[in-house]
Amino acid sequence: MRLSNLSALTNVNLIGLMGQSNANGIPFDVDHIDDGKPYPLQHGRHIFEPVSRTWQILQRDVNNHGGPNALTVGDGFGVEMRLMELLYNYYGTDQYMIKYASGGVPIAEDTGATYNWSPTSEDGFMFNSSVNNYWDAMNTFPANNINMKVVIWIQGESDGELSIDAGAYQSNFLKMAKEMMNQYNLPNLKFLNVLLGDKQTNIAPYKDAINQAKKNITINGSRIVSADGLATREGVHFTSDSYNTLAERIFEVLITML
Repeated sequence: MRLSNLSALTNVNLIGLMGQSNANGIPFDVDHIDDGKPYPLQHGRHIFEPVSRTWQILQRDVNNHGGPNALTVGDGFGVEMRLMELLYNYYGTDQYMIKYASGGVPIAEDTGATYNWSPTSEDGFMFNSSVNNYWDAMNTFPANNINMKVVIWIQGESDGELSIDAGAYQSNFLKMAKEMMNQYNLPNLKFLNVLLGDKQTNIAPYKDAINQAKKNITINGSRIVSADGLATREGVHFTSDSYNTLAERIFEVLITML
């Protein structure tokens, strides 16, 4: 049921979380697995589940995977759990998220990957699928006239593997962002770009080029968030504690953009 009166609440926010594996989330750390499953529903926090194509109350290990092609239960411990908690507590009204990500996905087309985020790619798996996912979400959104305000972008590891991709990251991102704004019909959409962190030691040698490109992207007043100091499991993917800390960093910037 669509609740049209909800659109009058100015503190209702719809945000996006997109990118690759560190946006998607990874299997839980041992110290973040509770014995008392199933995990509780997070009332007041809503997420669009892309396989069933339905809005659901956020529930860890159930609908927070963000994967576009399979229910990857147990794989999704990303920033969304802590971030949505912070937003809900701060604004005191229901909060909504569209999460869409998959591991190992570059923006550039020339990496040899089977799929990528480029809007001009012949393989439509990521970008075109994300557009379809967005409109599936909006066509079933439980409130009227609430636009997605910010996309949190956590990606760049794959583009840091080749100098040609790292060098083109800024232009490739801008092409993708502008086409996203066009396809979503959101000309004022902002992007919150998470930098690659200094503990991501297995991303070499073009991490600095990716980060500089991210810093140069200021479309619609977009912002950046540092990932420096955040521990990783193996030099690429953040630990669960790091995801929670990153969520807190994102929150501090995000509330200035909403």
